Amino acid sequence: MLKFKACKWHIIALTLLLTLSNGLNAQNDIDSEHFFSKGYQSLSNNSEMAIKAFSRSIQLDSNYSEAFYQRGIAYLKLGDYQNALHDFLHTNKSASTNNYDIYTAFAFQGTGKLDSAKIFFYRYISKHPQDTAAYFYVLSGTAPHETGHFKPQSLIDMSIELQPLHEKFQYYRYLQLDRAGLYEEALGAINELIRLRPSFYLYYIYKGDELYSLKQYNEAIFMYNIAAMKKAEDDSIYYKRGKTYQKLENCDKAMSDFDQAIKLNSTVGSYFAKKAECLMTLGYKEKACDNWLKANQLGHETSSEDNLPNCDFYDK
Repeated sequence: MLKFKACKWHIIALTLLLTLSNGLNAQNDIDSEHFFSKGYQSLSNNSEMAIKAFSRSIQLDSNYSEAFYQRGIAYLKLGDYQNALHDFLHTNKSASTNNYDIYTAFAFQGTGKLDSAKIFFYRYISKHPQDTAAYFYVLSGTAPHETGHFKPQSLIDMSIELQPLHEKFQYYRYLQLDRAGLYEEALGAINELIRLRPSFYLYYIYKGDELYSLKQYNEAIFMYNIAAMKKAEDDSIYYKRGKTYQKLENCDKAMSDFDQAIKLNSTVGSYFAKKAECLMTLGYKEKACDNWLKANQLGHETSSEDNLPNCDFYDK
């Protein structure tokens, strides 16, 4: 009987200890969340206070990965790159955000570990391959954050290591501007691309396209000439240059270019359609109709730009 009572009291004591332990853990969780929230509120204007609050949160819950992550950002703001790196490397992936890689890259850059920084910068870009904002953050040394973007200070220059990203940034920037019809701004982006890689023929085609859109036809032809010298086998160059000659009412040169485009690639209906326009302008209606028929057979669909010859294909 005494043995049973002793066992009973042991069970009661153990239950009380477990209840007390669970209560303390729950209280720690509440306190940890409280200090995390306090740190986050301070992050935008007082990094030192934020670090103290996040540190207290981590002290109460050493597995609180998000607290490590945000404290790392606070250290990054202060230029304490070693501690920032420590915290980012203690952040598990479940707590990571899209910006984890760029923060870690800045921390490596700040500690002089440029090879590691480059890996994380490129990893960040690989997740946002066509986002010009992502390229801007990396190339301008700007850390994005929901409480306000900031620039980590005294970073080692990595312009040479990141030059390929600069070219991609200008390329996607060019595409966005062109699609928006902002041709002057797109021209600026293309000029920067040519400066970065003057040997690449496509950039001269793109520049010719922007000049064409701006109705600077002679300048556009000059760019297409350069492109043709660099890549004579590209049929699209002659087609684009031919269209530009058409705008200048020089059908002889336009015809020559359309013929060359067709010689290089006879499967594109629009090449025959444009040649038909020139033939009609020069008074060769039958030849114009033959080329227009060929364009139709190749699937060319009429557009508002087409100057259609008056052909009756059913009589042929």
